[in-house]
Amino acid sequence: MNMAIPVAIPVKDPEDIHLNKLMDLVTWEEVQHTMAFIKGLENASLEDPDTGLDPDALEYLWNPPEERLTINDPDFHLSLDLYLATNSSSDATYESVWSAVLHQHPDDDILTHYRIKQKVADITGIEFIVHHMCINLCLAYTGPFIELEHCPTCGEPHFDQAKLLASGGKSKVPQQEFHTIPLSPQLQVLWQDPDKLKY
Repeated sequence: MNMAIPVAIPVKDPEDIHLNKLMDLVTWEEVQHTMAFIKGLENASLEDPDTGLDPDALEYLWNPPEERLTINDPDFHLSLDLYLATNSSSDATYESVWSAVLHQHPDDDILTHYRIKQKVADITGIEFIVHHMCINLCLAYTGPFIELEHCPTCGEPHFDQAKLLASGGKSKVPQQEFHTIPLSPQLQVLWQDPDKLKY
């Protein structure tokens, strides 16, 4: 790690500070990374492909429904109840319960985990944004780290090496992921239901 002493830069007026010029002068690696993140935040946009939001989610965000959601289909309602009840469990838990329910009610159209997850995203506009991260949780591969093949802290590979090798370098599957849920769609869903606003 380069431990050069940071340089003091005289500034007469705060408006004279230009991030690009400062980034060229700084030699301390951690400060360079911090400044790169600041620059990324300055240029952040929901349309940025690195955010992971698909066009349908963006359309929903810009034009949310104004009417209250009603669910009349009992099979969909049961699928939704199962999804919410197993929300903190694995996908396999949902599938096991789904299979048990269908065993008893084979004529019902209970949605698979994948289908109910997609349906929930469709009706609420809320979906996860998936980012890659170090398998040892050192950092997220975002901002200045997005193109790295190995973690600069622990040296672990970004991608699953077995899958990368088996695919001839084409299948870049991250070793670890983290999911975030944007706040805006959650607020839009909240405002869509007048009963939720009576506090």
